[in-house]
Amino acid sequence: MTQISMQDKQSLGVCFAGYCEVDGARVEVEFEVPVGASQEQIDAAFLGALAQKATIDYLAIGEAR
Repeated sequence: MTQISMQDKQSLGVCFAGYCEVDGARVEVEFEVPVGASQEQIDAAFLGALAQKATIDYLAIGEAR
């Protein structure tokens, strides 16, 4: 059995592959999160990887009431 040091355990992560499809255009990404990451952390990592492959822009169109 191989022993993993505490430093190695801290560097372990979980690899994901995901995609976003809009109007038939599919963008695939791969990203990594630490073991035990929350759903919010996984979502943020996915969106960060997606932002590296896509141009994302937005425009304020008025005030919400």
